[in-house]
Amino acid sequence: MNPTVQTAVVTAAQVIGAAEVDLTAIQDIFNDTPAGSFFHVRGYEAKNGHGEVADYFLQHGINYPSIKIKSELLLVAIQNGVGFDGVKVRHGIWIHPDDLEKLTSNENALGLASHAERIVVKFKYEGQAGGATVQVEKEVSIPVTSMEFFSNRKGKGRIPAEVSYTLQSGNSLLNDAVEAALEGIRNPKQVDQGYDPFAKGGYFKSKDGQVKLYIRDCLRVHKIVRVKGEYPFKASLPKSAVRQAVERLTPKGKYRAFLLDGRFEDVTMGGVSILIDEIDESMYIADPDAYKKARVETAEANA
Repeated sequence: MNPTVQTAVVTAAQVIGAAEVDLTAIQDIFNDTPAGSFFHVRGYEAKNGHGEVADYFLQHGINYPSIKIKSELLLVAIQNGVGFDGVKVRHGIWIHPDDLEKLTSNENALGLASHAERIVVKFKYEGQAGGATVQVEKEVSIPVTSMEFFSNRKGKGRIPAEVSYTLQSGNSLLNDAVEAALEGIRNPKQVDQGYDPFAKGGYFKSKDGQVKLYIRDCLRVHKIVRVKGEYPFKASLPKSAVRQAVERLTPKGKYRAFLLDGRFEDVTMGGVSILIDEIDESMYIADPDAYKKARVETAEANA
């Protein structure tokens, strides 16, 4: 939301009952919200989200050790092929045009054994047709070993491409990814991120003389993108991309944290809406219905 518009909403909401709050009031809201209950973050723009603005529906006060246990059980089930329909993977790569041509035009051009483990890969890249640049899409079955041509670095002569594929239980890439994810859960690296708790699901971090508030210990249930981010092309090795795709399937992969600064419109939890003035970053609380009325009236006034 435009800062001037958000400030106008806060001003309108104040007229109908919003009040500026301090840390003690925020603590009370967090602590009084039952663990596992749902809450809503509207208009959130992540620091590294490249302009993406989204609404999130989440669960509050999640027990992280319990989430790790559930994630481990799910990963073991994937290993055993229990209740698993495959993991969809999509990522960018850098690849030489000659290798791309071999992979997409002739399955036997690489001279690999016909019985080698294979996967169906969809390639998307820019090609030339009639002197014009066109978007090309090709779906072919390739040996898993030929994915060594997929690079995550821009090298001499390489071009960007997007690949997508689905891996089923028993696939060697999937097996390696699950093992790596399990290792990350069972033997995590101990890193002090500098967070200190101030309430249930609420944390703060002091940096450069400023205190930043965070909502942590929450799980993403649903996300609605309101403004798409302008993400730059990013390439990944299959090993990394498959592990990330596997981890997104687990409860641990849905764990989220939100910085409570000027990059959100409101957080509705515990029966109240927490607002923020994007100019001076002061926080307010308001009745959700009254706040909704203020939003509608402000939107109409600025239409």
